[in-house]
Amino acid sequence: WIASHLVWAAAGTVVVLLATGVSMGTSYGLVAGNIAPEVASLAVAALVQVPAALTVAAFAVAAFALLPRSSAALAWGGYATAVLLGPLGEILDLPDAMRDLSPFTHLPAVPAAEVTAAPVAAILAAATLLTTAGLVRFQRRDLAL
Repeated sequence: WIASHLVWAAAGTVVVLLATGVSMGTSYGLVAGNIAPEVASLAVAALVQVPAALTVAAFAVAAFALLPRSSAALAWGGYATAVLLGPLGEILDLPDAMRDLSPFTHLPAVPAAEVTAAPVAAILAAATLLTTAGLVRFQRRDLAL
């Protein structure tokens, strides 16, 4: 049951981010007069954010499995923390130590920076660990009323 929700959450994340990258690339490409390279560049930039988004979802799964009564607050708190401290952290002039709590700050800022495998793999590993912990714990939960 929980795995089916995870599959749809992950697939939805990839589809939404890819659609965002393609639409941004198309818009910018029309203005710049060179659509194909801009679509490819901004689609990759959007897809680089997938591991961080999956980490936020994995945190919600782990919270749901480990602390079911507090899971809604924890999941929304994790989401707010990831967004406020990550993408908005620089705008809010937050210290680096606070911004580093968000998985989004550890990924390369594509297309301004090169895509490197190490941060993407590390964030994917964190998402995998949180998801695995949530799935294992959820299987062991006593769901009897």
